[in-house]
Amino acid sequence: MPHRIVIAAFAAIVFSAGVSAQSPRSYRLQLKPHAQVSAGSAAFVQGTASAAGDRFFVENLSIIQPVIVTLITETPGADVRLQLSKYRFDVADKSASTKGTGKATFKLRTQGEMKIVVSGADSSKYQLIVWAGSELKPDPPPVVLKGGVSGESRGPWLWVLLGIVAIGIALFAMKRRGKGATYALLAVCGAALLSSTAQAQTPRGITPDRLWQDADKLLELAELGSDTLRDFREFQEAFEHLNEGDGQYDPDYTPEGMPEVPISCTTEECQQCYERAIGRLNFTRVTFEQLRAIYQSTTNMADKAMSFGDSASGVHALSGLSWQYSKRGIETELATLGRSYDEKYTGLLGTLRSSLDEMAACEREHFDNPDWYNRFGFIYYTFMEDRYRR
Repeated sequence: MPHRIVIAAFAAIVFSAGVSAQSPRSYRLQLKPHAQVSAGSAAFVQGTASAAGDRFFVENLSIIQPVIVTLITETPGADVRLQLSKYRFDVADKSASTKGTGKATFKLRTQGEMKIVVSGADSSKYQLIVWAGSELKPDPPPVVLKGGVSGESRGPWLWVLLGIVAIGIALFAMKRRGKGATYALLAVCGAALLSSTAQAQTPRGITPDRLWQDADKLLELAELGSDTLRDFREFQEAFEHLNEGDGQYDPDYTPEGMPEVPISCTTEECQQCYERAIGRLNFTRVTFEQLRAIYQSTTNMADKAMSFGDSASGVHALSGLSWQYSKRGIETELATLGRSYDEKYTGLLGTLRSSLDEMAACEREHFDNPDWYNRFGFIYYTFMEDRYRR
């Protein structure tokens, strides 16, 4: 769905601005696993640099996913520029040149879409590698206080982060994309690179064995080390945000004002009663944050596209009419996204309530505390309900 929204917006913008049909076209990169790459998924492209530049984009990235973009040239002296951006191809958030080293690399993280421009004035041959690792899901800090009801010492549980988080988010992502994934794009070289049209000097997808250097060495995967990719804090330090606005999508499992959830249990005997409920509660915390990031990044992208379209559509009356038609389509897609969010939100609230009810049952059974939900569970439920309501 984000791709569908942006395509509609920029189609109208291009028309309203009077851009010719010969303007640079963009290519969607599909990241896939490769035997020659030790981890994650990647796309490999070879092309010839031009002043106009080759434009690419990658969709559905996660803020908790490491991303590496590397550009190399056939000769070290070639001056080919690599530009990365969040919203517009012509406004770079990051930029570097291969001049002198034959290589430019960015390690980053972002939510949603990333745009890439490769340009140069001397027709130098280049290879572009885009790699994304698996999502790093940090354990949320404890919110359940063992012995908190009776005021005894606090001790954290061993948190269980459910593996189905990824499944839930994937299902939501597929639903929010809707029919957007069916855009008619031409597959090039094993579908590593998709283009809306064929043209002279078109960059083409290649396999890792066609690279001028070893893929793992280029991406510096060995230098990262497994510890960096396991430890969430080190990951955040090693991979900076693509755009200054990406910070709002970082997971925040203990937002300001979040109440704690005290329970009476202090021993392993009663802990077994609570274990499943605590695992489900943490599942909702993690999934709510991923849901929030997906929704906010998509709506922010659409808002910026519509704002740009509104400002660019006043050149000619006909272009203004065209933009209004496209804008209605974007608004329709946003409404569909909102309904999908609400459906997932309601389901997660149901899971949260069920987990709190399980804790309340444990309090009644083991500690003769029939009023636990009204005293503690209700407060936490209400906070989460308000925080994630769109």
